[in-house]
Amino acid sequence: MKIRKSIENNLYSRRKKKFISTLINDKPDEIRGICSTKFMLRVVQQPSGQDNYVSSLAGYVTQFSMAKKYNVLGILAHNYFAGEKFFHLKIGNIIQTIYGDGLIGIYQVQTIDKYWALQPNSPTSNFEDWNTNKVLTAKELFKLQYTGKHRLVLQVCIQEGKVMTAGRMFVTAKYLGGKK
Repeated sequence: MKIRKSIENNLYSRRKKKFISTLINDKPDEIRGICSTKFMLRVVQQPSGQDNYVSSLAGYVTQFSMAKKYNVLGILAHNYFAGEKFFHLKIGNIIQTIYGDGLIGIYQVQTIDKYWALQPNSPTSNFEDWNTNKVLTAKELFKLQYTGKHRLVLQVCIQEGKVMTAGRMFVTAKYLGGKK
């Protein structure tokens, strides 16, 4: 069993090194990728003035520009593309951010919060916390998730039946070290 785990770790390390080498570019302070033992995903930036833009390319997530204004790394993804990987994360998992210069930031998952959208197809919907049933406005939910201490927040919509935007999940990871 130890030998098999060692081989799996070695294969993951080699794949990760190769993945990181493909992300290096001339923008050293731009996040180019995120990875954990659950995924390796490329990061694209939101086009200027398009705060609702989320990449629809397989294997890509989007850095949320509004979160950046509050010193929070926000990553958005569709639940039917790369965001599907976020549902496999658990508290305690490590997530790494990779920058254009190849340097890495290290984060650890602290919370996984879920909210029902009371008007699923509206970006300004109110949201109900799955655990407390407390209702928050879209602005209150944004403030709760994207302001305060530096951290990484992965956001993805939750599908219910045929409704792709029935809820939202936020995976919050605290900063442990490295580049931020």
